[in-house]
Amino acid sequence: MKVRNFLILCLAVVLASCNGGKQEGSGAEKLYAKADSACKAGNYNLSKVLIDSIHKIYRMDVEIRKKAKSLMSEVDSIEYARTQAYFDSIRPFRQATADSLLKNFTVSSDTAYYNYKKYVHKNQNAAAPRKSLIAEVKEDGELQLISVYMGSKLNHKKVKVSNKENFYVETETIGLDSPYNNRFDDFGTRWEYLTFTGDNMGDVPVFIYSNFDKPLKITLIADSIETKKGKKASTYIYMLDPQDRTAIKQAVELSNVLNELNKMRL
Repeated sequence: MKVRNFLILCLAVVLASCNGGKQEGSGAEKLYAKADSACKAGNYNLSKVLIDSIHKIYRMDVEIRKKAKSLMSEVDSIEYARTQAYFDSIRPFRQATADSLLKNFTVSSDTAYYNYKKYVHKNQNAAAPRKSLIAEVKEDGELQLISVYMGSKLNHKKVKVSNKENFYVETETIGLDSPYNNRFDDFGTRWEYLTFTGDNMGDVPVFIYSNFDKPLKITLIADSIETKKGKKASTYIYMLDPQDRTAIKQAVELSNVLNELNKMRL
């Protein structure tokens, strides 16, 4: 958009120097003719730049601006049809990829509470929850990561993922008062579920995707606690199971392809 506006400004300066800044009808007609020729030649970006220039330079020439508006609609229609033709050509391949990935997933039991489907990897759909990062994918492609913890009280609010080279990424902090931070006690066992969506996940999904074949350490981070040596962050550390690394990798792939298919339907 910035480049386009710059081109319009440059064009305006040139045209203004040629006609003394006067809004002459012949100048607007010539500019429209160039825009029309660019459209017919398939140079739609140039055509749009020239049309925008007409509206900015020849504001008083109502008739030419009406023609320019109509030409812009024609350009938009052509580009839309071209985009749809491209989508139609690649949609079967993307759908085949989605169908292949979906064989590794099952519909989450939580789907019964929503008006959309949510997919969870079969390797992570265990009946008994465990310490892990669970990936879920909505049918529109939205990815979620759920940090599951069981043990003594922790109240973790953040997750850090690191590899053996000590490169790491972190999620955003989810406060204890957030609806995405759930916890309860059951016969002396603490259960904590921390759900990350969108930007709250940070680069965690991409990091796991890129390192799925390597050992990854998960650090659950809670509020700092008082010790004899001062304040220290309360944490819990475990290694992410290889099958969970693979499940999250495939969840990222499924999320990407479902996102793409969803955009093709718009």
